[in-house]
Amino acid sequence: MVVDKTGLDSLFDITLQWTVEDQFRGRGASASPTIFAAIQEQLGLRLESTKDLVDVLVVGSAEKPPAD
Repeated sequence: MVVDKTGLDSLFDITLQWTVEDQFRGRGASASPTIFAAIQEQLGLRLESTKDLVDVLVVGSAEKPPAD
């Protein structure tokens, strides 16, 4: 889950160039940055791992509606 703490309330049309990290698949580094580096370098934003309160919807049960 991502919690927006930027304080920005407008919509933006952006293009972000990044690559999937392949370090666990044995492939070498590519010319494109990871998603985390791209967000910081290209948008000037930083993703930070924190704990925060979020709203959660809990469904206790679900049933099909009866046939009419």
